[in-house]
Amino acid sequence: MRKIFLVLSMLSALALLANVVCAEEHKTFAYRVVNMNVVNSSTGKTLRGLLYVPETDKKVPLLIAAHELGMNYLWGWPNYGEHLASRGIALYTFDFAGGGPQSKSDGKTTEMSVMTEVKDLESVLEVAKTWPFADVNKIGIIGGSQGGAVSVVTSSRHVDELNALILLYPALVINDDLHKKFKSVDECPEVYSYNGWLDVSPIYVRDMWDYDVYEDMKKYTKPALILHGDKDNIVPLSYSERAAKTYSDAELKVIKDGEHGFTGDALKQAIEFIDEYLEKIGMMK
Repeated sequence: MRKIFLVLSMLSALALLANVVCAEEHKTFAYRVVNMNVVNSSTGKTLRGLLYVPETDKKVPLLIAAHELGMNYLWGWPNYGEHLASRGIALYTFDFAGGGPQSKSDGKTTEMSVMTEVKDLESVLEVAKTWPFADVNKIGIIGGSQGGAVSVVTSSRHVDELNALILLYPALVINDDLHKKFKSVDECPEVYSYNGWLDVSPIYVRDMWDYDVYEDMKKYTKPALILHGDKDNIVPLSYSERAAKTYSDAELKVIKDGEHGFTGDALKQAIEFIDEYLEKIGMMK
């Protein structure tokens, strides 16, 4: 009986030690949320957003978020910002210029395209490297839907400056979709209701008409993470499957019951995969 007691005591002690180690590995941070604006140096337009930053004297990793078509920085992104900041990673989420009807940034949707959003994201990246709290050796991009496509383009042009790339249900379907809708760019009217709800102009069509997103993504050779729901009825999973094969180092995680935009259990799955990826590449302890 005494031997059994000793064994049980040792097991309890080991379990306690494991809990202590786990708690140390998953240290949580207090964080603050700050209104922060960035001016696009090439257009002069003001981009308005929120910064989620851990309360610490040390420099921290930073992820820059690129939101979905027609949405804004409040559409789901606080979930990621609050979680990441509590784990010691800053997140800056902002509205693209003309990004949507509820955008808090300058610009109109008829002035917007994937490529204008790339310029916005590039401006944010350039300014972010000067932020005193940011570890310039640990900066990454996380983009959803069209913001995912924007992230693909941006990362292909700034490989040396980025250390992480996370794509959430990336809208790599845009080029194919436009070619199904129009026989040529000239067919696009002065104002076109994209997918029946967002007014865009020929700028949107022209900027993506001859662009091969899969060819450009080959330039990004660092580890990437792609998350896509198995119930996404807007962007077929096959586009992300092709991306995972095209990148030299990418992992595709399929979110069970995930739709186009993660909520509930799908969001929980996504956050778990993001944590695993960030730990693996050394951005999260």
